[in-house]
Amino acid sequence: MITHLRGTVETQREEELILDVGGVGYKIACTNQTLEKNRTFGATAHILTELIVREDGWFLYGFSEEQERATFRLLTSVQGIGPKVALGILSTLGVERLYEALLHQEPTVLCQAEGVGPKLARRLINELKDKNMSFSLISSTVSGGPADTLLQDVLSALAHLGYRRAEAFEVANRIRTEHPQIAFEELFRESLRFLSPGKET
Repeated sequence: MITHLRGTVETQREEELILDVGGVGYKIACTNQTLEKNRTFGATAHILTELIVREDGWFLYGFSEEQERATFRLLTSVQGIGPKVALGILSTLGVERLYEALLHQEPTVLCQAEGVGPKLARRLINELKDKNMSFSLISSTVSGGPADTLLQDVLSALAHLGYRRAEAFEVANRIRTEHPQIAFEELFRESLRFLSPGKET
């Protein structure tokens, strides 16, 4: 499987990048963000790739960052989301805005991407909000910083109690932001209080 390519930018056309690797030209469908970062013809580029094999051929999709590729894989795991639509969502929204829309359940934002209607947008939210999405990916994009070990520990504890990771993240991250010095026990207790109103914690 082809997981990455390093070569010379030969040309760009529409949503594709042609990368010359040792005299072999690879046609790679890329996000707008990846194309923008590799616009200089003749420059060396390192592209992370996802190979999709279908009956009508082999297709390469390229990304400049691992976050993009991981999100692409997540999107294509949803019924009705093929590689082209997933690439379009990433090109239109970017990783950070996409996760914000998923976490806050904003279907109108998802509908900005070509090929995504209200029904598909709702399916995206419903299927992805309960998936065990990579916390390091969400944390680094939505929070704007590296993965927080304390938050990871609290989310794992809440997940064991049956709480949805997206909902737990939103609550715990808000408390963590308001109280930067908070300890695990207090963050866990406060998160439970907001997630289970009326219950003793």
